[in-house]
Amino acid sequence: MASEIFHRPGQTADPASAVVPQMFSKMLLASMYNDLGIFQRFVNFSAEVAEAGESVRVPILPHTEAVNVSMTDGTYTNQVVTPTKETITINKWKALPYRIVDSVQWQNNVALESKLALDGGKSVREAADEDVLAEIDGISNSVGAYTTAISETILTQAFEKLMEARLRPDMNPLDFTWILPHTALHQIKNSAYFAAQYYTGDQVGGGSSSLKVSSLFKIPVFFVYSANLLHSGDARFGVLAHKEAFGVAMQSNPRYIDKGYVNGALAKEYVVDCLYGVEALRPDYACKVLLNGSK
Repeated sequence: MASEIFHRPGQTADPASAVVPQMFSKMLLASMYNDLGIFQRFVNFSAEVAEAGESVRVPILPHTEAVNVSMTDGTYTNQVVTPTKETITINKWKALPYRIVDSVQWQNNVALESKLALDGGKSVREAADEDVLAEIDGISNSVGAYTTAISETILTQAFEKLMEARLRPDMNPLDFTWILPHTALHQIKNSAYFAAQYYTGDQVGGGSSSLKVSSLFKIPVFFVYSANLLHSGDARFGVLAHKEAFGVAMQSNPRYIDKGYVNGALAKEYVVDCLYGVEALRPDYACKVLLNGSK
């Protein structure tokens, strides 16, 4: 009787393991990133610092009001207009450095270098978005409460707050952005109020037709998982913001650098980095939305 190389089902010994290789898949399961592009929703001064400079000073005109002119002698009262300024400092330098040993570079089956470069670009872009989110906590205008769920009343109250700054989110919705914590998604989806087409912008029956909610009151909305939107426990906050509420300036787009071999090692270092600045320019052009994510 010939010797069996492969055993029948139920037998524990497996001589095949001595001759059958273990293979790595050519598919690399990369990490997930928000990669939302929130950074690009606000006024961008990147061109001002593309060549040089450590900061951008942004002049801001105050609101002015017309004065009466006398019908008898044409006199009027002069109005003093004093511009203010805010400064965007280029002080945020984010990088994803990594090292690949030569043996791994030769033997890997997944084009590791190029995939890590792609991963690095997503990582630094996510960091830029997070720095914008970090500015929200300093906004003084707020509606809602940390003890209640989000509602249509709370969101329309955010509109009213911005109208006090003479903004018109109802007439120029694309100049504004909702940024809401991820725990607001189920609250929005569970509200029949937002199922109507004319609130969500959805052309096939409103927010209830799919998981994605692309807009609220025709204003683009981002649902974000971020520690920067956490107050404490289940208490969270988001924001309704005009594009001039925050200013951004990216001096260096994400770049990929091959630094070459490490001294004393057969390994190469690579870095993906980005240099930029973020600043709240007009805080009264934004309103925080407070909510409790467990409701």
